[in-house]
Amino acid sequence: MVARLAELVELAASRRFSAVVAVTPQIASRFEGVNRRTVVLYNYPHAEDLAGDMGALWEARKRAITYVGTITPQRGIREMVQAMGLLPPSLSATLEIAGDHIPEEIMQLPSWSRVHFHGVLDLAHTYQLLRQVRAGLVCEHPIPTFTESMPVKIFEYMGAGLPVIASNFPLWRHLLDGVGCALFVDPTNVREIAEAVEYLLCNSSEAEAMGRRGQEAVANHFNWNTQSQKLVDLYNTLASSTCVA
Repeated sequence: MVARLAELVELAASRRFSAVVAVTPQIASRFEGVNRRTVVLYNYPHAEDLAGDMGALWEARKRAITYVGTITPQRGIREMVQAMGLLPPSLSATLEIAGDHIPEEIMQLPSWSRVHFHGVLDLAHTYQLLRQVRAGLVCEHPIPTFTESMPVKIFEYMGAGLPVIASNFPLWRHLLDGVGCALFVDPTNVREIAEAVEYLLCNSSEAEAMGRRGQEAVANHFNWNTQSQKLVDLYNTLASSTCVA
């Protein structure tokens, strides 16, 4: 009932807004019927900030994977950490996490010994971390908040030349399947996540090729330069008209 009330208030307010900016077509579809100036503006990164020197040679990168961002159960922190415990003991690998507070029960998991927690990093140090590892994780649980989202971390991973291990959401598959830069997993299945991690860490040439394809896609398409003009055009439209939706 509270969610429905919030939705009604949001839609009523949106009728009066000068414009509505949404980050996916699915979100935009909620507002297009109440505000004719609804614009989809994808939250893509600045490709030039990510690329750098690709972290030197691929083989010089750590045998590690990473997760960067907000840390909650719904974003798959438990499954990602548990997956590290299913890797073969002979595969020396770490999970590099950058984000906010880690719950105490997660740090008590046996596989926590294979995790390196960096805490909160600024953007420059986050990008530096991405250029040092060999894959990026985004294993968010299948709830509406996530299945209809397009996390910027996906494109940050790609822009840094990393193959992506991602939740098997239809929207994400549609977006990335043609790029050939991602492995899709059931984010609630620890075994699937572990198998994807093992595959990328044990198949270095393929992982590097996937990373190159992702980086090329960001350089050519999934970057802020392809979106910024839409925002400028919207501002110009508002500046030249009465700012009432």
